[in-house]
Amino acid sequence: MNKYILIIPLASLFLYQTAGGQHFNFQQLNVTLGLSDNNVKAVATDQAGFLWIGTSSGLNLYDGNRVTHFKKDKNPALCSDNINSLLCDSRNRIWIGSDEGVTMLDEQRRFHSILLHDTLKTISVKAIINHRLLGVILLTNKGFFSINEKNQQWLLMEFSKTIIYPVTNEPYKDVSFFSPDTLMISSDFKIFTMIDLNRQRVILRKKIPDLAGACRLNDSLVFIGYTFGKMQIWNIR
Repeated sequence: MNKYILIIPLASLFLYQTAGGQHFNFQQLNVTLGLSDNNVKAVATDQAGFLWIGTSSGLNLYDGNRVTHFKKDKNPALCSDNINSLLCDSRNRIWIGSDEGVTMLDEQRRFHSILLHDTLKTISVKAIINHRLLGVILLTNKGFFSINEKNQQWLLMEFSKTIIYPVTNEPYKDVSFFSPDTLMISSDFKIFTMIDLNRQRVILRKKIPDLAGACRLNDSLVFIGYTFGKMQIWNIR
């Protein structure tokens, strides 16, 4: 059973700098400074340190000086201009997910359309993660797909069909790792799920009213964020 430890108003949380600590330099990037749209939905950093930004109106690359736009009309292999998720993998490839499918941007920054499940039917990609053993995993409205790099085939992870709603199409609000093999998912339907990717099974699934997201605090504790501006600390052990 989960142990509820503490509820903290978000307004009371603050960051502070200790002596000799790191200095943070914040910069704003918006349409005035070259971004294709202010509705930013996903970000990823590649191995060169460049920032990839997915918006509701195109993909952007920020090199620290200027912004380059990528739109579907000039890059037909781009799945959509409305981007849900981005990931840079260990080979420095950029994976781009949308409600209209997925695209891979290779090391030479060429666009490639990705076909899943041996069908041309559109699969909505809600999130993209990188697992230490399984590699790139796509979280979609049809389940989780992992790639066999040897034959370039995408395989449906059968267990994942039990944690999505095929009819209502459960959207993912927040996805992060609790441990190298344990995934945390917060959905728009206010359901918090923890998954053991190695054993391919659900280890926790709980309805949480007003759920906004979750993040790992330590080996036992998880921060649960709420839409009304508070956080709860869970002991999941």
